[in-house]
Amino acid sequence: MQLKSIQTKILLLAGACLLVTSAALVGYSLYSAGKNQALVSQRVGKLLEEEAKRNLASLAASQAAVIQSALEDNLVTARTMGKVFEVLREKTAATASREGIKNTVRDTLDTILHEVLKNNPQYLGTYSAWEPGALDGRDGEYAGAAKDDHDETGRFVPYWNRDKAGKIARQPLVEFESQDRHPNGVRKGGWYLWPRESGKESVLDPFPYIVQGKQEWLTTLSVPVKKDGKFLGVAGTDLRLDFLQELAKKVDASLYGGKGDVAIVSHDGLIVASSEKPETVGQPLSAISKDWEELAKAVKEGKTLTDVSDVTGSYRALATIKLGRTDRPWAVLIRVHPDIVLAERHALDADMAAQGKEAALWQVGVGLGITALALGVMWLFAAGMVRPLRLAAGFAEKVAQGDFSHTLDVKQADEIGVLAGALSRMVDNLKKMIGQAEDKSREAAAEAERARAAVAEAEQARTEAAAAQRRGALDAAARIEDVAQAVAAASSDLASQIDQSKQGADIQRQHAGETATAMEEMNATVL
Repeated sequence: MQLKSIQTKILLLAGACLLVTSAALVGYSLYSAGKNQALVSQRVGKLLEEEAKRNLASLAASQAAVIQSALEDNLVTARTMGKVFEVLREKTAATASREGIKNTVRDTLDTILHEVLKNNPQYLGTYSAWEPGALDGRDGEYAGAAKDDHDETGRFVPYWNRDKAGKIARQPLVEFESQDRHPNGVRKGGWYLWPRESGKESVLDPFPYIVQGKQEWLTTLSVPVKKDGKFLGVAGTDLRLDFLQELAKKVDASLYGGKGDVAIVSHDGLIVASSEKPETVGQPLSAISKDWEELAKAVKEGKTLTDVSDVTGSYRALATIKLGRTDRPWAVLIRVHPDIVLAERHALDADMAAQGKEAALWQVGVGLGITALALGVMWLFAAGMVRPLRLAAGFAEKVAQGDFSHTLDVKQADEIGVLAGALSRMVDNLKKMIGQAEDKSREAAAEAERARAAVAEAEQARTEAAAAQRRGALDAAARIEDVAQAVAAASSDLASQIDQSKQGADIQRQHAGETATAMEEMNATVL
């Protein structure tokens, strides 16, 4: 499509430039905003990750301290009972031998076990087990029938325990010499055999035990009773795993609204408690974690971890629980899915994306508004700029039509003003040229009239000369002939001048026509 309006051309060109500029600015602004958003998200994400790791590590360490304190309390009790039993064994045995009193040592130890359990409701049980003849040398007197404080061989093995209803009862310990293992791999007699084998305290991994006819999952803490380095027996306390399970749930509830997972893991990688899967208590760590091998190794080595699992992608913190004077630490394991840890980051990303979208719409809207406003201003500016051109075009069109009665009133100092002035001067010169052409045309007409009169006179003279010759008036005829020839020559010269005058007028008319044509073309271009 051919555009014939300068105003339209100016508007389209300016509009295209404005649109390109606005699009470039808005596009760069959106690109820059997107990069800034990505940078903020990345840095905030790193900060949140580091904060999450610190929080998990701190929480795991604090809970490890709580559990360690609770288990240490049991160990201190067992340790104290062991020392007391060692002293009572010596003194009571001497007194009984001197005064002939029977059962004094056994009764005293049994009473202590009962009182300790009664005064510590958090304990599941208290117990003591002795090597053959190590307590009072009187096992043979009790051999033959097991009772609730000794076995068939007469060894003193009382176990005071409390069921979930709070009822306290006594039963003899069993399987304390057994090397067999429970289904989860825990040695049945480990709580007795390990102190005897190593001379160290023991915190046994979780195992099932029959308490008042019902199976309970528990852990037991035992210390060796020794005399001059010789192992005599053990004193110990039992702890229900329910306590640790409730602790794990409580910690989990305080962690990201209960969306994490808190577990307590034994030295051999067994689950002591799990907030997410409480039914897995006593099972291997693999029951709740795909990266169990790495975690089990860290627990056994007493290492702490605060990282992101390469296997599951979860954020995890592992804090060691040191258990008394044993070299078999447990650990608290806290795991949180990355979507939960980075929920704030995702929320921030969503907010920034929404704000970015809104800002983008505003930028596009403002850009279009400014462009429309600029086009409106440009339209008015172009109209003001084209107006004198249109006046000049209209003036030229009138002149082209032969109307010289109008004037061009454009007073500007720019190129349009110069063009208008030149056009006015051109029309003035054209008017002068046309006037001169008309004057010469009139003069040529007058000369032609005079020439025609002279020719007529010459013809008349020739006619008279011929008549005179016929009458014989030769002299008169000769004179008349001379006059006629002079008149003819003058007429020829006059005709030549008239032709020249006509040619000059024609040239001026041609110039005027070309000027009018040029003005018409300019008029068509402007309009």
